[in-house]
Amino acid sequence: MKRFVLSAVIAAACVVSAADYPLIVFRLTGSPVHNPDFFKASCEVHAKYKGAFDEFWYGGGQPLCKIEVCREDLKKMAVMRPWIEKAGMQLSFQQGLTTGHDYVYVGVPGTQAAAGVYAREEAEPFPDDAWMVRKNGEKTTERCLCPRSPAVLDYAYRFVKATLEELRPVTYWLDDDLRLGVGKVGCFCPRCLAAFNQKAGTTLTRDELVKRLFEGAEFDPIRLEWITFNEESLALYGKAARKAADEVMPKCRLALQTVSADCTLNGRDYGPILRELSANGRVPSGVRPGHGCYREDQPFDFLKKALWCTREAERSRRLGRLCGTVCYEEETYPRRVMHKSPNAIVTEAALAIASGCDTVSFYWADGERPERIEDYERFVRAIARARGYFERLSASTLRTSLGGVARCLGSKAFEQSGFSLSDDADLALARCGIPVTVAEATAKHKVWYTTDRSRKAMTEADFAKVKAEGFVELIPETHPLVSTRQRWLDEIDRVSGGRFPVRIDLPHAMRVLPRIDAEGKTDSVTLLNLSIGDTDAFTVKIRNPRGLKPVLASPQHPDVPLESVHDASRDELQVTLPGIAGWQICTIFL
Repeated sequence: MKRFVLSAVIAAACVVSAADYPLIVFRLTGSPVHNPDFFKASCEVHAKYKGAFDEFWYGGGQPLCKIEVCREDLKKMAVMRPWIEKAGMQLSFQQGLTTGHDYVYVGVPGTQAAAGVYAREEAEPFPDDAWMVRKNGEKTTERCLCPRSPAVLDYAYRFVKATLEELRPVTYWLDDDLRLGVGKVGCFCPRCLAAFNQKAGTTLTRDELVKRLFEGAEFDPIRLEWITFNEESLALYGKAARKAADEVMPKCRLALQTVSADCTLNGRDYGPILRELSANGRVPSGVRPGHGCYREDQPFDFLKKALWCTREAERSRRLGRLCGTVCYEEETYPRRVMHKSPNAIVTEAALAIASGCDTVSFYWADGERPERIEDYERFVRAIARARGYFERLSASTLRTSLGGVARCLGSKAFEQSGFSLSDDADLALARCGIPVTVAEATAKHKVWYTTDRSRKAMTEADFAKVKAEGFVELIPETHPLVSTRQRWLDEIDRVSGGRFPVRIDLPHAMRVLPRIDAEGKTDSVTLLNLSIGDTDAFTVKIRNPRGLKPVLASPQHPDVPLESVHDASRDELQVTLPGIAGWQICTIFL
């Protein structure tokens, strides 16, 4: 009976309109077409917890095969739609290959094609000039495609059109292999080189361009030119996809899965491609930060991924109506024993939402190598139990920006060598309980800091800006002394005039994520215990609280009203928290 009540409440809370992105998306790899019996059994599990998940993400369709081959796969999936709808979900699609993940995806003639590899007679025969060229001149035949190739853009149009005609998905995602960074550094084929020279007003050879981009001076404006050129290259692919969608399904949501926002080779942001995917009055596009953190045996990696998710979220929301959602991709592929437990998946998702994502996607089982259905149900049940918490946390995230200490990037950051905005200093501060945000955040009462690298990229105007808004001089350490951490907190309070959103004096490894609304009020504070040990009871000092009746919420437990004292003279709410279990997450809602 309790399970039925839970399902009914969840279902009532989740109604997805045509313009709204779903809160929770689910992916089951392989099985709909290759193991339909397991897929049907999994749908029956979802039906027991109807409303926990909103969309089913199908990642098949055999992209980069001949269109007639793709249609056969898509038709097999279309037959499964009633099972998805019976489970209370809508059907969405992800094109798992766009320009390629840089592995040979075409099999050797006369041999059995491996997983993720197509038989040669099935693969689309792209012309010789369609393949990406690396910076050393190597052509990536049957590995990576050039996003400016007319043949590639024509194929993108035909594949998207075929998929929409056969499946009619409510959302269509382009995979994160549509990128020019993270494993790639751009395309140096003759076509791209000529287009770049025309754009930049240069006459560089490939070797000359490569030397300036990757071996030249620490700062070179040619890097910014290359970054914006790559933005435009990705946008061309988005335009081809949208052309097909305009013809077949004008109301289908078009969106892009992405890689690390710290890698600048894909652009300063994804504005150009999102603009194309959202054009002609379509529903605003979305981004889904993916890749990384496939296992839970290196949990600090989750902090690093969450930090660049914050950057992606903050910069994408600055684009206004171009971005309709920032959807976290929780990676769990392929499934292995002791890979990620259901509650670990929930904790990771909560961290991502508190960091800036407003929706989330999960995948769990490998349908071609299925687990026991009762183990699969443990996962679904964990998400169902956490659903209400995710909804509240997402609502707080959508109306706020992440507060904290922000590293100034510098106006010349996109001209700097390395094509990266990341810095280990952010993670060092975040691990010891200092609230850390990103430079793109709009949160009030933000305090700036710098590192050696960022100072080199700063102009005099940058220095003047951060000093006027609140600048703290500190040298982040991976394992600071307790006294050092206390000195940092005191200095942050001094430069912010005591308005910094939250302070925790307990010397404990903890990620602290305060969400700040447009008026500068602290809307919620999420806390993740980064130790394997429980915390003691401790006090959280929340400045500028939106409300004075704090409630502690978590994915696994009922809400707990918290004891608090409000110091009106400082507008500081001192909240007493019970101990937090090791590697568990909770949120103070105000």
